[in-house]
Amino acid sequence: MIYGAGGGDAGNLTQRANPIANDRIIQIKAVLVLLRAPLDLVSATARIIARNKSPPKIMNISWPVAEPS
Repeated sequence: MIYGAGGGDAGNLTQRANPIANDRIIQIKAVLVLLRAPLDLVSATARIIARNKSPPKIMNISWPVAEPS
């Protein structure tokens, strides 16, 4: 049986030593996995922009400024 997100012997030892702490570790690892997906997306986008070496068009938005009356 494999305990914890890490699995292997380390997971088994942690489970026996302190099951409450291990549950917390699993929760933290799950959150980190969820956070990693959007970060990978951002870094991939940054890599594409860097490869194209042209500033992204989003930066060239000119916001409408209220005319002074």
